[in-house]
Amino acid sequence: MGNMNQFMPVRLYTGTGCVTQYAGEFKKLGKRALIVTGKNSARKSGALGDVTAALQSQDMTWELFDQITQNPLLTDCMRGAQVAADQKCDCIIGIGGGSALDAAKCVAVLAANPGMTQEQLYSLDWPNHP
Repeated sequence: MGNMNQFMPVRLYTGTGCVTQYAGEFKKLGKRALIVTGKNSARKSGALGDVTAALQSQDMTWELFDQITQNPLLTDCMRGAQVAADQKCDCIIGIGGGSALDAAKCVAVLAANPGMTQEQLYSLDWPNHP
């Protein structure tokens, strides 16, 4: 088993209105986003509206992939990655709880690595794994 050494700096913004206040951060990610979420919570909570308004304020476009369920399947993430590729999305934005955020991360990995297999995705030796 190989080592898994990584450096992953993170900038975290919190607080009421932070999506609007820091909307300019989205622009740094590209021009078109894929929003990954479930069917209802992001809409009901207002988070989806906040994010799309922030994107619009930065002259960004987006595609919505709201097909994430509890304990999402890899096939759902693969479909999301295909949507990202088909729509030429520059970035992935996850909205929701654990399932939606985990799925968004998986969609991002798959979108950035076209043709990646399930075996490669789960390998600790990627990208050296055949």
